[in-house]
Amino acid sequence: MKNLIILTALLLVSSVSLHAQCAPKAKRCSLKPVRTLAKGQIDLQVGYGLLTTAKLLDKATTLTPPISIRAARMMGKRFSLGAAYTYASHQSKPYVISDGMEQRLTNSTHAIVLRPAFHFTSLKNADLYGGIQVGVYLESFSVDNGDFDHWVNHKGLSPRQTKGVYTAFIGGRYFVSKRLSLFGEIGFTNALMTVGAGYRI
Repeated sequence: MKNLIILTALLLVSSVSLHAQCAPKAKRCSLKPVRTLAKGQIDLQVGYGLLTTAKLLDKATTLTPPISIRAARMMGKRFSLGAAYTYASHQSKPYVISDGMEQRLTNSTHAIVLRPAFHFTSLKNADLYGGIQVGVYLESFSVDNGDFDHWVNHKGLSPRQTKGVYTAFIGGRYFVSKRLSLFGEIGFTNALMTVGAGYRI
């Protein structure tokens, strides 16, 4: 996990450094752009969540790490509109319910969001962006022992529930080729950081 974070950071920093080596008035530059963003381009992405919020805040065990599938269309040179689906599941530490009975709570989350974003596209072979996510979380809960009554009566949980979500994110992409890209993103959702790869269709 640590290596993935370092790799993503190095890719972003290296893209900025290479851009800085090209003087604005230079006649030639050794770094040729692999891809230029333009209206109408569509990218598909697959992401893997690092630093999950359930593990950090509740010390839960990750059963399925946040896996996301995304699609985004450039509506202009600096604005995109996308959608994303993310699935993750976690299991809590043991809780003593009554008469010494222990229960572990399992939470499975399906997140469906819209993702409008603004892009800083002046860097060659790289794209820095930021935006918001607006959508819904479809959550299901279960216990490994006994019934669910304690969580309904004392925690206000239902076996299935839906809630809205509104968060912000910032990230960067590095274009490996005209179609393939690598990305890293920070945002407060199922995970504090997401890394992955994208493909322009």
